[in-house]
Amino acid sequence: MRSIVLGSLTLGLCLLTILSLPAGVAGQRTRILNVTPEEDDTLVGDFTIAADTEGASSPATFHLTDLPWQPAGHFETAMTPPSHTLHIASPSTLFLVGDTVNKSRDSGAMWRTVLEGYYRITFNTRLAASPSFDQDGMVFFGSSSTLLRSSNGGVDWRAPQQPVSGPITQIAVSPAFAADRTVFVATGSSNGQYVLRSTDGGERWQNVTPPNSAPAGGLVISPGFAADRTVFIWTGEGRVLRSTDRGATWTMASDGLGIDSGNRMRVLVISPDFPRDRRLVAATEQGVFATSNAGQTWQQLSTAPIHKLYSSLDANRPNMLFGLYEERVGSTSLHILLRSVDGGANWNPVWTNYPGVGCWPFTWTTAAVSPGFADDDTIYLDTACGPLLVSYDAGSTWYQQGTQSARAAGMSVDARTWEYLAMSPDFESDRLVIAYPGGGPGSAVRSEDGGFSWIAINIPLTTYQLAFSPTFGVDQMLFAASENGLFRSTDRGDSWQLVTEQLPIWGILTISPAFATDRTILITGWNGSLYRSINGGVSWDVISLCSQTSIRQIAFSPGYSHDQTMFVVADGGGFYRSRDKGVTCQPVNTPAGVGQIAVSPTYQDDQTLILLSGTIWRSVDDGETWTDITPEGPTRYADGVVMSPKFSLDQTIILRYEASPLYMSEDAGATWFPLRGLPPVFVPSDAYGLAIGYEDGLLMPMATTETGIFRYRWPSIWVDPISIGVEADAQPRLTIPVPLAADDDTPVPWSLEPTGSWPLVQPSSGMLPATALLTIDVATTGVPAQTELLLTARWSQRQTQELTIPLSLWEMHPQYFPIIRRSQ
Repeated sequence: MRSIVLGSLTLGLCLLTILSLPAGVAGQRTRILNVTPEEDDTLVGDFTIAADTEGASSPATFHLTDLPWQPAGHFETAMTPPSHTLHIASPSTLFLVGDTVNKSRDSGAMWRTVLEGYYRITFNTRLAASPSFDQDGMVFFGSSSTLLRSSNGGVDWRAPQQPVSGPITQIAVSPAFAADRTVFVATGSSNGQYVLRSTDGGERWQNVTPPNSAPAGGLVISPGFAADRTVFIWTGEGRVLRSTDRGATWTMASDGLGIDSGNRMRVLVISPDFPRDRRLVAATEQGVFATSNAGQTWQQLSTAPIHKLYSSLDANRPNMLFGLYEERVGSTSLHILLRSVDGGANWNPVWTNYPGVGCWPFTWTTAAVSPGFADDDTIYLDTACGPLLVSYDAGSTWYQQGTQSARAAGMSVDARTWEYLAMSPDFESDRLVIAYPGGGPGSAVRSEDGGFSWIAINIPLTTYQLAFSPTFGVDQMLFAASENGLFRSTDRGDSWQLVTEQLPIWGILTISPAFATDRTILITGWNGSLYRSINGGVSWDVISLCSQTSIRQIAFSPGYSHDQTMFVVADGGGFYRSRDKGVTCQPVNTPAGVGQIAVSPTYQDDQTLILLSGTIWRSVDDGETWTDITPEGPTRYADGVVMSPKFSLDQTIILRYEASPLYMSEDAGATWFPLRGLPPVFVPSDAYGLAIGYEDGLLMPMATTETGIFRYRWPSIWVDPISIGVEADAQPRLTIPVPLAADDDTPVPWSLEPTGSWPLVQPSSGMLPATALLTIDVATTGVPAQTELLLTARWSQRQTQELTIPLSLWEMHPQYFPIIRRSQ
């Protein structure tokens, strides 16, 4: 027999997409569960689709070419979302709960909104995940009105079969949830306060409320719950109750907590080694108390004014605790994270927010201990008015995690903080983008890595428009139009110099594409004036353009240095074109009044214009004729349009609608699809930023809403080289399975092809998830041998990712194998 050793045969694919069903197949709430090809080895043909409509599965068969594409990605916030609660579901998965529920799958670098809209979040919102979250994806969300649960990591949410009404004050999941499916919740309503228990993963609930008890403030479950069945609740006035039969009966367990002297409970934690040490620790108004006999008696350990208490979750270090202390200092607050290594008797600060640095209210600061703390010593600190911090040494040193938030930049996270985006014309190489509020304080944030991290920069006070020099890669020049004049920066926005004060208030700044040679800048004012500079803004002339006294938009042809063409949109909706740098103008025939236009980046070649009115129009003959390309679905007017910088190759247009998702087309407007993941806009009349760049060969849209700055994240492919060891003189034919996995239920087309004559790949293409089989005839191929596999995933019509996978055969010799001795 031939022995075979596979080295590094690991394929991991983050592959996402949605295929939209034809009209009439399913309603708006349909979610595609899977797509199965009925004919192997082809991406064109009949496919069976199982669609889930509110719990009812209905298969249907379609021809793949009849199914429109939808991009396999989603928007993720490029800044740490404002939050009230931080929860760690697994070492790499975090949840932040604020105005929305946000999830990060990369330890806090990027965030995706997973719950929004009707379930508006309050300070008392609760969230808890299964201890086996990485395997079962179970997470529970309790708001002021209801309990929801998700079984796929927050992708979909639903109420249990037996709804639980709120407000939900606490959720506690059994440490043995994978086996016993037990969850406890504490609720409150006008009808009373309750403790409820579910033993089927949250579908059905039983009332296990202790008789004659005050409202439950919290729940803790024994780490040995599977054996000892012990759970504790605590009430606001300081009482602790214990159950040793999963909540069926309760006994008082608060002797020594000082209830009679008016002491009040703040929080209770249980020792990670509770089955052995029987220990609990309580933070109260009078200090820290502990019990070593499961609550029969309590002793005061210290008078430390701990407001929030966290266990290390490490049975080898059960006496390590973390506590948060806060104090109002003027208009801000002092907040300290303390650590105790002796169970709460002594405390030392490991992080401090000094007065005057933070903001108010600072009570939203929370900490979260990693479920794997015993191995990784990781603790997170969501500082509410500062960055998300992480420590990998139990709090001794701290790092800003992933992105720097608006809070870290020392600015408010109120709605409309970042209204506009200015993206570098060389974004694909420098990855630089600036977000700014559009008037008001002279502050902005800049990213030089495509939106992953941000720093605060100063811009001129009341800047209403930032614009990059078209030759920014060479001159590093930015312009800022403000109420105080025109400013220029030659160091990427680090410093600014006043160019001129003679400008209209709240004008429109437009820079010539040929700025390097013609030095032309135009600024229009709402008062009807138009200023032009032909020396980079040093001096200005007042001119008349197309005889219009009120101009809404000016757009240059990208080939302006050669064709001298510019376009003007007047306030009345008129549309004009000039072929001589604005000396003379001609009206352009349009099917409707114009609100906004977009000129193709390759206009000189394709003559393409996009026009926004109540309808979306496209012209490919310089405005002679127009085609209606309005997407179906949006009910409001489009208020923004951008075209891809590589429009000639990808034919991509993105529309922004008031209070609606963004819509993208990859075929110049023939078909449209909503881009997923962008939170809804709650103030439709406000302006929000929209930009398109390219990053690592893929289209990268960015957008702003009231809740932050968002960037589009495409899935990624990663794969290790495939190395196969073959023992000499054995069977010549090998069949190697190569699993191709997706990280959610949505299907993605893939293909896997060898670049050489071997091996044979079956099937060579299909829909994920799937397994490809590599058949290798070693006798024909010979050993050693090397080749490559080309893996292609199609994220959308235009956006694909390819990866070359090295594949090698090598000969093994028996003497290389380790000697294994069996014990007698």
